[in-house]
Amino acid sequence: MFGILLKNKLYIHAALGFSVIALFSFMGPFGTYRDLSYPERIVYWLLAICIPWALIQTTIYLSVNISFFQKYSRTTCALYAVLANTFPIALFISILESELRGTPPPFHYLLAITAIISGIFSFLFVQARNMSEQKQPKQVAPIDAAEPTETCDGVPFFWRDHSAKFGKNILHVAAQDHYVQVTTCRGSTLILMRFTDVLLQLNVIEGAQVHRSHWVSKNSAEKLVKSNGKLSLQLRNGANVPISKSRCNELKKLCWFAKMYACT
Repeated sequence: MFGILLKNKLYIHAALGFSVIALFSFMGPFGTYRDLSYPERIVYWLLAICIPWALIQTTIYLSVNISFFQKYSRTTCALYAVLANTFPIALFISILESELRGTPPPFHYLLAITAIISGIFSFLFVQARNMSEQKQPKQVAPIDAAEPTETCDGVPFFWRDHSAKFGKNILHVAAQDHYVQVTTCRGSTLILMRFTDVLLQLNVIEGAQVHRSHWVSKNSAEKLVKSNGKLSLQLRNGANVPISKSRCNELKKLCWFAKMYACT
């Protein structure tokens, strides 16, 4: 189920949707078998499933991809999607019930059912995205990497348009879905760029990739923190960045990291 929801292919969504429509049209749940003929049930379930499905998919996708929502977790974004979907879908179903069955159920009942269904699909979407990221091969850039790509006066090429506002001293870079979040002493911003491409350009700054989704500069590192057997790096701005075990041995080869590690 997670795989089906994850794949962004129209024919897979259509196959799943029409299978449910065919099943519901035949079985007639929620009293539709009693109140509607078979052709009417087909129309009813076609509209009752396709319109809400399209709205749910659209709002969830937007909530996790629009840059405004990137500061929130996927679970929070999914919750926003549920809140955005519940009223319009319940209103649509109420109108559909009035047209085809005469008397719609109480609106608060429709709101409750819609919230539950939207919540289920939002949860599945979030789980699918998380599982996909876990299964993807970790793309690790070498710490002592090769030649850097384009730079502008010693500033990574991707950062040249932002350095005037946020400064040139990059402290921390984190992957955020299709974006990277770049943090300096002056604040942070999101850039639409692949994390692996950003890593290649960060070779002009002394630092290291400490996790598959995090890079830190040497100057930002304050101290190492051990908690429940897990290692993290505390930065000058107070943020804690996780350190993956797979990176630890490589990181110990760096003098600045080795000194901090010896003190933990």
